[in-house]
Amino acid sequence: MLLSNHQDLQKLSQILQQLTLVNDFIANWKKTPFDFKEKQLSDKVLVRLLTYKTGDFQERNWEAHKREIDLHVILEGEEQIYFAGSESLVPGDYHQEEDYYPLTGNSQNFVLLSADQELSPNDSLIIWLDEAHKTGVGFNSTTVKKFVFKILI
Repeated sequence: MLLSNHQDLQKLSQILQQLTLVNDFIANWKKTPFDFKEKQLSDKVLVRLLTYKTGDFQERNWEAHKREIDLHVILEGEEQIYFAGSESLVPGDYHQEEDYYPLTGNSQNFVLLSADQELSPNDSLIIWLDEAHKTGVGFNSTTVKKFVFKILI
């Protein structure tokens, strides 16, 4: 199920071609997994394969992007990803080359992404432009392995 609205459908239509490329990449990788850190799939899609330990909320940082949408796909483990409208947090300086800006503040809104479908049916999350997010939060320090697709708008 995808609960959405007309505005989100318009956003999705802008990246439909990139989402098809992402889906094909994931399907092929699952058939024949290989290790890499970063791979350019097209002029508009970059994928990173990340492995890290989750930590406490205070240990992780807020960030948002101005040019790239993030698509997080959990392969192993679980993590809480906190989110907030950028307007509810205080933004820091924009780092154009890395396309991110840090934010400070608080939000109690989060989603649980998990590779275990019994724990959570959610294994992926799209984060739009200027949506503040804090990844890698977990009650217990667990290892997460995931793809982060950077989709250029």
